[in-house]
Amino acid sequence: MGGSSVLNYMLYVRGNRRDYDQWEALGNPGWGYDHVLHYFKKSEDNRNPYIAKNGHYHSTGGYLTVQEAPWRTPLATAFIEAGVEMGYENRDYNAEFQTGVGLFWVFFRFLFHFPLSCFFCFLF
Repeated sequence: MGGSSVLNYMLYVRGNRRDYDQWEALGNPGWGYDHVLHYFKKSEDNRNPYIAKNGHYHSTGGYLTVQEAPWRTPLATAFIEAGVEMGYENRDYNAEFQTGVGLFWVFFRFLFHFPLSCFFCFLF
């Protein structure tokens, strides 16, 4: 059982609140951002202490471990610094705003030296 959650360095991106609110407005009760945020937080085990402290958007202790990529090249850091220098904010793109620059978050937990899939995170 499972799919591609251990392939391609799975990114953790929730999306924009306007999309969820639009789905609810189109007749899908319970799909508004304020409703689904609870489930994002319930499933999240955020390993970035400076991000996890934002309790409005994040939490710890869920089944799905997420964090900034643990490996980064100097080019990634330079890219963020260049964006900030150009006037973009270094953002937590899984919070209030998505425009800006920031490092990607990934699903990240290892079991026996193998990346843990969503299947194992939620069913074991």
